[in-house]
Amino acid sequence: MTDLLHVAALLPATLGVCCTAGRRRIGAELWAAIVMLVVMVDLALGVVSVPPVVWTAVLVATALGVVALGGRSGEDTHPERTGQGSGSARRRSNGMVALVAVGSLVMAGLAALMAASVGGAVGHTSTAGVGTGHHAATSLTGLLPSVVLMASAVFTIVVMGVAVQAARERRSRLEIAELGSMAASVALMALAVSA
Repeated sequence: MTDLLHVAALLPATLGVCCTAGRRRIGAELWAAIVMLVVMVDLALGVVSVPPVVWTAVLVATALGVVALGGRSGEDTHPERTGQGSGSARRRSNGMVALVAVGSLVMAGLAALMAASVGGAVGHTSTAGVGTGHHAATSLTGLLPSVVLMASAVFTIVVMGVAVQAARERRSRLEIAELGSMAASVALMALAVSA
């Protein structure tokens, strides 16, 4: 069941990359979408077999890169399609940058949970030398899944709310599909990790 959910999460993630590229978002957002897709493919299918903890670090770096670059390199080159002024288009662009950055962090948390399930409990090997003891390691493994799964749920709800708002404002179908695919892939990965 878990493997099926992992593979199922690849479908909306792939759609999201296509929608991002279709919207001509060639900057940080597109690179983040591609990185997240590559991470998900490797975690689901083991194509490259990079340890999940490395993917976690890559996703955190991706989130920081998206924030650092912001919408500068990937501004929508067709604001006339939105039917609104450039100020409104810029606000939406900044909102998408924020969603992509937070999505990268949520995926990093999900990858960290996979690292915990693949390599045993988080902290058992890392805390042995530090001397924090078994109870600290157990509380970390109990806290981390709860926080990551809660963040995944909140992110999914927020992104779906933004997608509904985008549909009400009659924004491009690509943008709405991109938002929906973001929410679906995070929700499916969270279900796969929690199963």
